[in-house]
Amino acid sequence: MYRRMRKVKSAEDIIRTGHPSNRSLECPICGGVGNQHIANSHFRWNPIAGKMGYRRLRKCMWCGERYVTWEFQYFTTKLFVLKRDGRREEYERAKLSASIQKAYAKHPLTNERLQRVLNGIEQQVNYAYNDWQKREVQSVYLGQLVLASLKELDHIAWMRYAAIFHDFYDLGQFQTAINMLANPDA
Repeated sequence: MYRRMRKVKSAEDIIRTGHPSNRSLECPICGGVGNQHIANSHFRWNPIAGKMGYRRLRKCMWCGERYVTWEFQYFTTKLFVLKRDGRREEYERAKLSASIQKAYAKHPLTNERLQRVLNGIEQQVNYAYNDWQKREVQSVYLGQLVLASLKELDHIAWMRYAAIFHDFYDLGQFQTAINMLANPDA
């Protein structure tokens, strides 16, 4: 049930709605700010947002209705990539995106699919490396995540990325990779 807002705010409206900057936990039913946290849920996948988060059940103190909120982790510390030669670089989403786009050269790759792949990789990295003090990931681990994603989507893109990632230098290595794609159980 929705309450109609009056044009002139009374003291109750100001207390109920709070300061304009505190709109993040506003009740979707009555617009009131102030709720009671009822139940937690463990860290789980949110299919709408496409990432992991905490699902919380809340109850409005004003209208008594229950509603669900999602809380996501946003890391403020920078993520660094440890290269094979020992260098340490700041993680750049654009750089990872460019490498995946090169593997898809002359193949259809929609921006939506690319963003899903990148979000999935970043989610796995954040889940595996969630220590706030040490946010470093091995470049080999990133490469393996990209290869796993590409193997599910496009075998040609997987071959192109694997050729650079594994540093193929002769046809025998290409043949081994092709056989691995053709017979994954063998």
